[in-house]
Amino acid sequence: MPKLVLKPFVNGSIERVFTHPRRILVFVAVLTLFFAYCFFQQTHNNHIRVFFESDDPRFAAYQRFQEIFGNEEFAVVALEHEYLFTNRNMDVIRRLTRELKRVDGVERVVSITNAEAFTGCKDAIMLRPIVPAGWLTQKKMERAKARAFDNRFVSRHLLTPDGGMTAVHVELESLDEDQKRKTSEMILAASERIAGKCFTLYCSGPSFVEVEMNCLSEKDFKTFIPVILVIIFIMIVLLLRQLPLALLCEINLLVILLWAVGFYVLCKEAFNIITSTMGAILLAIAIADSIHILSHLKEITRKCDLAPVPALRLTMGKVWFPCLFTSLTTGAGFLSFLSSDIRPVAVLGFFTAIGVMLAFILSVITLPPLVVVTQGRVARSLSRLRRKTRESARSEGFTRGLTAIGRFAVRRKWGLFVFFATVVILAVFGMAKLNFETNTFNYLPDENPIKSDFTVIENHFGGTIPFVVWIQAQGEKSFEDPEVLQRMDRIQRTLLSESPVLTHAVSVVNYLKEFNQAIHEGQPAYD
Repeated sequence: MPKLVLKPFVNGSIERVFTHPRRILVFVAVLTLFFAYCFFQQTHNNHIRVFFESDDPRFAAYQRFQEIFGNEEFAVVALEHEYLFTNRNMDVIRRLTRELKRVDGVERVVSITNAEAFTGCKDAIMLRPIVPAGWLTQKKMERAKARAFDNRFVSRHLLTPDGGMTAVHVELESLDEDQKRKTSEMILAASERIAGKCFTLYCSGPSFVEVEMNCLSEKDFKTFIPVILVIIFIMIVLLLRQLPLALLCEINLLVILLWAVGFYVLCKEAFNIITSTMGAILLAIAIADSIHILSHLKEITRKCDLAPVPALRLTMGKVWFPCLFTSLTTGAGFLSFLSSDIRPVAVLGFFTAIGVMLAFILSVITLPPLVVVTQGRVARSLSRLRRKTRESARSEGFTRGLTAIGRFAVRRKWGLFVFFATVVILAVFGMAKLNFETNTFNYLPDENPIKSDFTVIENHFGGTIPFVVWIQAQGEKSFEDPEVLQRMDRIQRTLLSESPVLTHAVSVVNYLKEFNQAIHEGQPAYD
């Protein structure tokens, strides 16, 4: 019934394509130039916000947290030296700290040279730098080193136990992707310029990883698409054995890619590690319509001895409905991705479904005009197709091979049934053991410098991925109440004791403990 309803409209549209091929091609070319412009405006964004819908309650809480407490993203620059506590090294760290503060997009920099501690002084409590400014005598440097290791924050976050490595924490403002990339590059450049000759440098953190993921996804997109187009072209030439037809098919695929990706960018969507696969998926699917049309054209030309244009008219009348049906079912499959709670998965399914339908439309309205305009070259190529003995032998050999496979399947049906049933059971058993990975560091190859630096920093200072627990007082209780503070302390201790992936916990309780200890002249009992 659908075919009977669509047939007059589709046949009329196809006839108009054959009647005005040049106008159709000009129209397609103009839109292709527009979508090509959009194609090259694509951006890549792997920030956590792209994986959630704007109305997601967890994401809303995350945004609320940023509004109150600021951005939680930071970078870590680790400096390694055999003799860290020297005047020369401290001077380099001071200069690096000052330079990083000047970087556009940096909110705050914490290093061993600007870290401060509460110090009791007669009847007053003062904040004093752990490492004083200026040139220090050997005795003063040893005292500064002792203060550094005695301070809980510095010893856990800024120094390794052996004193051979120190970390510089760089807190970032809320930045868009371009600004974050520039800021990260400036942090790396400043660190290398100022400290690269004195220290072994390691740079990592969520911001660096995000920028690296954006660069890698952009690089993969630009690499895979040309490779796929070349592979598809080679396969088309081998299958059709017609270079003109293979070129027309490749042109059609390129137009489909530009339209689909250009439309995606036009809708103000950025690519990420999930949606960057859309181009490759679309090319793999879109080739089906072109191959279907051109292979039928080749067969009809050989069997009916027709010129390219009449043969293509006959071909389009036969294949448009199977191609439409295939596109609709494939598009419906991708639209099922809309049920996902992960936004990039839903976006991938929606725009790939649109791309599949664009592939069908463009195959119907672009390939016929291309064949009409180049019918002379296509006719010369197709005229070589005659029923030769070797062609028949090749065709008959292929047919005999399929027949033999069919006979084997019929004769060994029970054995094959048991075999495939076993494979299915093993597959289901394997599916039950699937693991789901959300740590973006593990998406990077082991040889990636950002990942290797992260491994070094993680082994010496703990992880660089923050886990924030937002606690809000209710009723008359406040964080000035000792009972509330004691409860917060128990929460911190419980989190650290029960979770093996958490290395340190910091809250207002830590600062109050340090302050209380300073009041009582550093006595451990008042910690």
